[in-house]
Amino acid sequence: LLFDKILCDVPCSADGTLRKNPNIWGRWHPRGSNGIHSLQFSILRRSCDLLKVGGRIVYSTCSLNPVEDEAVIASLLKLSDGAMQLVDVSHILPDLERQPGQSDWKVMHEGEWYSKFEDMSEEVQYRMRSTMLPPENAESLNLDRTFKVLPHKQNTGAFFLAILEKVRDFEANPDEENSYPCKSPHFNMKGVRTLVPFEEEPEVLTALKKTYELSDEFNFDNLYIQDGSINKVAYIDDHMKELIRLNPDLRIVTCGVRVFDRVPAPLVSQNGRFDPKYRICQDSIDLMAPYLGDRKVTVEHDFMKTLLEGTSIPMEDCPKSVQEIENGCAVMVYEFHGTEIYVICWKGDITLRVYMKNSMQKEVLNFMSFIDTMLG
Repeated sequence: LLFDKILCDVPCSADGTLRKNPNIWGRWHPRGSNGIHSLQFSILRRSCDLLKVGGRIVYSTCSLNPVEDEAVIASLLKLSDGAMQLVDVSHILPDLERQPGQSDWKVMHEGEWYSKFEDMSEEVQYRMRSTMLPPENAESLNLDRTFKVLPHKQNTGAFFLAILEKVRDFEANPDEENSYPCKSPHFNMKGVRTLVPFEEEPEVLTALKKTYELSDEFNFDNLYIQDGSINKVAYIDDHMKELIRLNPDLRIVTCGVRVFDRVPAPLVSQNGRFDPKYRICQDSIDLMAPYLGDRKVTVEHDFMKTLLEGTSIPMEDCPKSVQEIENGCAVMVYEFHGTEIYVICWKGDITLRVYMKNSMQKEVLNFMSFIDTMLG
């Protein structure tokens, strides 16, 4: 299985996020970058194995340390011997202020700076890697085609980006590859299952369609679950569906968007109708909204804001349109100048309760407050 495009956003020291995460200052140390260099290289190396010839990899970190950035790219370019090449993207997004990558840097260990691996004592060499330092041919590797986004230039965080293209397959000389940090990483796939179609009992699928009044355009065939687990149901597109069909043993950590979460037990509504075992997820409401029927209720600005300021509202304080819908999962909708805001709730006999992550609820509430400011 090979890919046309791969985003290789590797684990990093995250020193470029200091503006939004000042706690990093307290635990930042050069050892952090030095210690993660090998893992970063091995993930990038593995990405090359999974890339088609002619395909591209975007390697990215939120660190400004060359050990995590240019050093990783230079090591790969040297190992691939021309099979992987940096792509010049300086013409893309011309208004984006960026700083070209560097071809010369030093490495710190225990307070000492080193510019050459040979200058290190044997004890220090044992703890470091030669790939952390610029190779002798660094000037010819076009490292200036990589770039960094600096925080103070555009009021952002810091990022490093490199776009690599595979021009031919390559297998490094085993002796040479052994001198690099490590070969392709062996990730622990324990607990990671294959994806299989969601084929619950017919009454559940019928109840889902009836309760949420899902239109015939909604494609139930694109609902998938991890084999052996029916608690979370994801919606995947046709391309991913075909990939799974062609590779039935492919184990996938995550894909698609979660559309349904299983509730502890099926419910019975006021009129005795069977209610499904699953509620709609906030993560997928933008996808699901066009297919929903009367489970969507349009509400006023003040009611939506009051709902988001807490976790629930007594039913007697809800508008009549909310009180009249049957118990179960419901979607509150507020429209502002053509933009619709959706909030997943659970309607019971006594209260209407919000079902959102706290962080997401705060973001929507901040948007409602912004609307208040606009309206004066």
